[in-house]
Amino acid sequence: MLIAGVGTIALALYVWTRRLKPSVQAFAMLLLAVAQWLICIGGWSLSPSPATAMRWFWFQFPGVAAVPVLFLNYIMQFTGRAQALKARSWVLWVVPLLTQLLALTNALGLHQLMFVDVTFTSANGIMVLRDWQAGPWFLFHSGYSFSIAALGLILMVQTIIGSPGIFRRQMLTLLIAIAPSIFLTILNTFQLLPPDQLVTPMAFVLTGAVIVWAIVRHEMISVVPVARHMLIEQMNDGMLVLDERDRVVDLNPAMQAIIMRQRSQILSLPLQTVLGHLPALLQSVAAAREAPTEVELIHAGQQEYYDVRISPLSYRAQSVGQLIVLRNITRIKHVQAELFQLATTDSLTGLYNRRRFAQLANAQFEQARQQQHPLSLVLFDIDNFKQINDQHGHETGDLVLIAVAEQARIALRPTDIVCRHGGEEFAALLVDTPAATARQLAEQLCERISSQPLVATTRQLRVTISVGTVTRQPGQITTIEELIHVADQLMYQAKQSGRNRVMFE
Repeated sequence: MLIAGVGTIALALYVWTRRLKPSVQAFAMLLLAVAQWLICIGGWSLSPSPATAMRWFWFQFPGVAAVPVLFLNYIMQFTGRAQALKARSWVLWVVPLLTQLLALTNALGLHQLMFVDVTFTSANGIMVLRDWQAGPWFLFHSGYSFSIAALGLILMVQTIIGSPGIFRRQMLTLLIAIAPSIFLTILNTFQLLPPDQLVTPMAFVLTGAVIVWAIVRHEMISVVPVARHMLIEQMNDGMLVLDERDRVVDLNPAMQAIIMRQRSQILSLPLQTVLGHLPALLQSVAAAREAPTEVELIHAGQQEYYDVRISPLSYRAQSVGQLIVLRNITRIKHVQAELFQLATTDSLTGLYNRRRFAQLANAQFEQARQQQHPLSLVLFDIDNFKQINDQHGHETGDLVLIAVAEQARIALRPTDIVCRHGGEEFAALLVDTPAATARQLAEQLCERISSQPLVATTRQLRVTISVGTVTRQPGQITTIEELIHVADQLMYQAKQSGRNRVMFE
């Protein structure tokens, strides 16, 4: 008994060092309680007198009373049902605590509620429990403990039936290890076994051996299942379950937060009613029945994006409903937007880059041809920009580029497509714009930039631009590249003619 008790303590400490999951912690506590029980039996067996044996006998009850509750707690943790008892788990400990208190006071001779009489005798140098007469509380405690153990066994059987692979083997091994000990304890409690035969504790030794084998063979403490309902409750993805008539039968906390409705308010209600206040989501769910889709929702004052997917649910080849899953992809959307921004804009000025300008310009080119609209292009270049860099430094040159870009945004219209075409050169595509309007906008831009200082250095720095403007009527439009080529020639003529002016065709 002593060797088994010490070995069980060592096993409990080993398990405790690997307490990565709550069920493993509960397993370690169960082993400690069993170890205390075994050591007390070994203690009274080796006692020199019946009086000493009685002290060990009464000292066993912390372990005896705790084992059933710790056993149930372990099974609840292992099978993922701990949440069901979390708020009321203290109730299970009322009877064990009273049992320990009554055992102590019974040992002091204050009453006989636990035991009326206990007799120890020596046989071949070993102190054995020869006879005992149970009191009313011990019988009540035994019935309570066996009820808890029975509940644990039922949960184990359910888990064996419903668990896959290694988890079924783990629980089956544990059932084989524990069931005999519980059965023999029942026989011993009702005095159906000789009191001097240590059958029950020996069964616990066998249980310990089987558990050690389970730890080695089936990774009892390193591979622990996560219950399906725990996984769903703690998932960040919103999950909503519909029956075959599109009525809500369940949802997890994440979905409650998304749709801002509590489970108790919407169970058994039609999906149309539940999502009536979120028409965009309702429409996306309808579309997701054909293929996954996305939806944008306002949550807590913030824009949130969700991937919407629907999976059919079936039981025995019969359709029983659908599972709606909403995964928050807001962060992915923001990253995509940032990447798109980096890929399509000039990092210094914030205008479109040349590649993005070509994409948009070609799209507008096709639209202008189809709708018979005129198309104008303005190409302008900062005069003497190399001198600005040489005299004031590249940092000042960058400030000039930023300032010119800002003035272009102000002078041109929101519908115009403006880009940094390269170096100190800028381009603007004027959509549905005749020649007179294009010339007017180009002259306003040229005058605006030349009439005011753009950068404050040791002195006010003014710059000018040379502008080339070209317009093509619908029948004259060839390609965007041709417009850029003509505008570039006109801009070169503006520079040759003295700069700070607009040349147009």
